[in-house]
Amino acid sequence: EMVQAGNNSLPQLKKLLTCLCKGLHSELTRTLPTLESLQKLFDQQLSPGHRQRSHQSGDTVLSKLNQLVPLLATIEDKVKNVLFEGTDAKPRRSLIPPITFEVKSDSLGIATKIILKVDVEMGKLIIKKSKDGPDDKSHDHKKIRQLIKSQKFPNKLVIVLETEKEKTQRKEYVFSDSKKREGFCQILQQMKNKHSG
Repeated sequence: EMVQAGNNSLPQLKKLLTCLCKGLHSELTRTLPTLESLQKLFDQQLSPGHRQRSHQSGDTVLSKLNQLVPLLATIEDKVKNVLFEGTDAKPRRSLIPPITFEVKSDSLGIATKIILKVDVEMGKLIIKKSKDGPDDKSHDHKKIRQLIKSQKFPNKLVIVLETEKEKTQRKEYVFSDSKKREGFCQILQQMKNKHSG
């Protein structure tokens, strides 16, 4: 309507184009050095004996870019196929190393240091008295019934474990901070998810 009325400035169109071109400009700024590097690589491959830099015309660069476009499209198609259809080869399982958490346990009014070790691959929660010492108690992931996070103390956690004959045992642990408690809960949940298939 503004063009028909004879107005040639079109401020909103200019603003829109400026906004849209910002992303394009940043892409070009990132892509141009890569293309220049590719051009240098092509130059060296075409004339390996010559160390002189010959000034290429725009047509040569354009023809090289035209050769690159189908190559990039092929690579893009392969990536899409892998992402959406998956590969024929089974993905390699990444092993998660056992993770230890140093906590305090209040037993008869005396706070003692305890090591909680989560072995995700084996599906076990191991309770130790010292980091390098022997495993005192080992609990299978199926025996971990519940994790109860204290609302009053963000670093306290109660673990409800199933003992023999369907009985349960509650153990309260104090972590150094709430992030450690949350990390422990997440890794325990990851272990349970891994073995619940």
